[in-house]
Amino acid sequence: MTITIRNQAHVKAKYIRFLRWKIRKISEKFNMLTYVNINISREGQENPLYRAVVRLGIPGHDIIITNKSSNLHRLWRKSLDASERHLRKHKERLEEMEASINF
Repeated sequence: MTITIRNQAHVKAKYIRFLRWKIRKISEKFNMLTYVNINISREGQENPLYRAVVRLGIPGHDIIITNKSSNLHRLWRKSLDASERHLRKHKERLEEMEASINF
């Protein structure tokens, strides 16, 4: 699995390391990711609004998640929670399909 992060918002490296660590944990949990692309951008100077676009490469169609927040911690939480939720749904659908084929 490859993790690509485009940090256009110039976020500190410790936040990027944390994000990579969380993505690796999710990848170990679901074991279906082939790649992850994350684009981080910022709008505004005084009160920046951060935007994260997460693209999860899975068998079939990719999952694309977009979130905005003025706080990086909330942004990571929303993005990673949404990623886990979508991967869980995808895994359940795959299991249902396999069960119907084997039946």
